[in-house]
Amino acid sequence: MFLKQKQREQKEEDKKKQSKISNKQFVVGMDKFVWKYQDCFLSEEQKKNYVLPYFVSGDPYDAT
Repeated sequence: MFLKQKQREQKEEDKKKQSKISNKQFVVGMDKFVWKYQDCFLSEEQKKNYVLPYFVSGDPYDAT
């Protein structure tokens, strides 16, 4: 229980420090990035295993 309380206090302290720097919450840039060829109909679970399609001329594994 003491650990949880310590973590909660640390989180509040970190929020206060961040508010001194900026009023906006920190967001990592790539978390909200959408790739050009990303399938927009996939669920969040399917997006974890999603591989971006690409084409290389002379690719022996190209599905024709």
